[in-house]
Amino acid sequence: MNFRKHVIVLILLCLGLAHVGSAAVGNAASLRLQETKLFAFGGIGFAGTTSSGELALREILKSDSSSAIFMEVFEKSTPEGKCYALVALREISPDLFKKCSDIFRKNLPSQVHTMSGCLGEEIAGWRALAEIETGTYTKFIPKKKEA
Repeated sequence: MNFRKHVIVLILLCLGLAHVGSAAVGNAASLRLQETKLFAFGGIGFAGTTSSGELALREILKSDSSSAIFMEVFEKSTPEGKCYALVALREISPDLFKKCSDIFRKNLPSQVHTMSGCLGEEIAGWRALAEIETGTYTKFIPKKKEA
């Protein structure tokens, strides 16, 4: 009987740590997006690596509270981080996307640092928003698996 109690406590402890671990991963990813200086999807650079911003976006999308996390990212980020949040919100919460895109439009950054392949570019904020609104980056968002 005592052994069962220990097993149950151990299982509950592991489940709690897994939840805390996933929250920590979400927080780390959120901070990476808030501080990012580059908005890029797909392979970039000579080696064609995935940008840390895209990786962070994918980590946050796995969270049950991804909409809230992306709202926080949008509120606290660089222009590039705001763009990542807008890309995600467009896919997961159209109402929040509309709200945030309106805010972004009213406070357009003069430039957004982007990269495509090996080419870095500074584009106007209105152009970044137009590309997000038309779904240019949708193909990079993982589709949710059906239950």
